[in-house]
Amino acid sequence: MPLVGGVRGHPMLLSWQAVERIVATPRELGIRDWLAAHTAAAAPFPATDPAYITDVDTPADVDRLRTLVHPATVTWPAPLRATQAPQSAGR
Repeated sequence: MPLVGGVRGHPMLLSWQAVERIVATPRELGIRDWLAAHTAAAAPFPATDPAYITDVDTPADVDRLRTLVHPATVTWPAPLRATQAPQSAGR
């Protein structure tokens, strides 16, 4: 896992054994909880590239990324539309 200025980043590469253990944890717990309980399982490496810790989860995150990389452009897929299940022929 990349570590930039003390901040854990992405991508995190996991062994299949770790994935199996994470999947077996209670649903209300996430990977952060698993990592906190299994600190020896993660091997961070020092990195300096801010891309490792740049989030693009929200429109505001995407706007910050656009500002950061300007004049390069950042395009984002259109929001997914809700799909409607087809009606059965008998209705």
